[in-house]
Amino acid sequence: MARITRKVEDVLRQGAGAFMCCKCIAERLGSDDLKAIHRVTSEISNGAAPEFSKYAGKCAICASAGIVVRAHERLVWA
Repeated sequence: MARITRKVEDVLRQGAGAFMCCKCIAERLGSDDLKAIHRVTSEISNGAAPEFSKYAGKCAICASAGIVVRAHERLVWA
Protein backbone atom coordinates (compact mmCIF):
# COMPACT_ATOMS: atom_id res chain seq x y z
CA MET A 1 0.00 0.00 0.00
CA ALA A 2 2.90 2.37 0.69
CA ARG A 3 4.03 2.05 -2.92
CA ILE A 4 0.67 3.10 -4.36
CA THR A 5 0.48 5.92 -1.82
CA ARG A 6 3.78 7.33 -3.07
CA LYS A 7 2.60 7.04 -6.68
CA VAL A 8 -0.66 8.86 -5.93
CA GLU A 9 1.22 11.58 -4.04
CA ASP A 10 3.60 12.01 -7.00
CA VAL A 11 0.71 12.34 -9.47
CA LEU A 12 -0.94 14.97 -7.29
CA ARG A 13 2.30 16.91 -6.81
CA GLN A 14 2.93 16.89 -10.55
CA GLY A 15 -0.57 18.32 -11.02
CA ALA A 16 0.67 21.69 -9.75
CA GLY A 17 -2.27 22.25 -7.39
CA ALA A 18 -4.95 21.09 -9.83
CA PHE A 19 -8.01 19.33 -8.47
CA MET A 20 -8.19 15.70 -9.68
CA CYS A 21 -10.80 12.99 -9.31
CA CYS A 22 -9.83 9.44 -8.37
CA LYS A 23 -10.66 8.20 -11.86
CA CYS A 24 -8.18 10.60 -13.49
CA ILE A 25 -5.52 9.77 -10.89
CA ALA A 26 -6.03 6.07 -11.65
CA GLU A 27 -5.74 6.72 -15.40
CA ARG A 28 -2.46 8.57 -14.91
CA LEU A 29 -1.17 5.63 -12.88
CA GLY A 30 -2.39 3.09 -15.43
CA SER A 31 -4.53 1.46 -12.73
CA ASP A 32 -8.13 0.30 -12.74
CA ASP A 33 -8.35 -0.16 -8.96
CA LEU A 34 -10.48 2.86 -8.06
CA LYS A 35 -11.11 1.49 -4.56
CA ALA A 36 -7.39 1.58 -3.79
CA ILE A 37 -7.01 5.09 -5.22
CA HIS A 38 -10.01 6.31 -3.23
CA ARG A 39 -8.65 4.72 -0.05
CA VAL A 40 -5.23 6.32 -0.53
CA THR A 41 -6.64 9.78 -1.29
CA SER A 42 -8.84 9.55 1.81
CA GLU A 43 -5.88 8.55 3.98
CA ILE A 44 -3.53 11.27 2.75
CA SER A 45 -6.16 14.01 2.90
CA ASN A 46 -7.43 13.31 6.42
CA GLY A 47 -4.66 15.26 8.13
CA ALA A 48 -1.94 12.62 7.91
CA ALA A 49 -0.34 14.58 5.06
CA PRO A 50 -1.28 18.27 5.38
CA GLU A 51 -0.23 19.11 1.83
CA PHE A 52 -3.17 17.13 0.41
CA SER A 53 -6.85 18.11 0.58
CA LYS A 54 -10.07 16.49 -0.59
CA TYR A 55 -13.10 18.59 -1.56
CA ALA A 56 -16.36 18.51 -3.43
CA GLY A 57 -15.49 20.22 -6.69
CA LYS A 58 -14.71 19.83 -10.36
CA CYS A 59 -11.85 17.77 -11.80
CA ALA A 60 -9.36 19.87 -13.75
CA ILE A 61 -8.74 17.01 -16.18
CA CYS A 62 -12.13 15.49 -17.05
CA ALA A 63 -14.33 18.36 -15.73
CA SER A 64 -16.61 15.98 -13.83
CA ALA A 65 -18.18 17.24 -10.62
CA GLY A 66 -17.59 15.20 -7.49
CA ILE A 67 -14.94 14.60 -4.87
CA VAL A 68 -11.53 15.87 -5.95
CA VAL A 69 -8.08 15.88 -4.39
CA ARG A 70 -5.22 18.32 -4.72
CA ALA A 71 -1.70 18.86 -3.52
CA HIS A 72 -1.14 22.34 -2.21
CA GLU A 73 1.58 24.07 -4.16
CA ARG A 74 3.07 25.73 -1.13
CA LEU A 75 2.36 25.32 2.55
CA VAL A 76 2.68 28.40 4.71
CA TRP A 77 2.56 28.05 8.46
CA ALA A 78 1.69 31.18 10.40
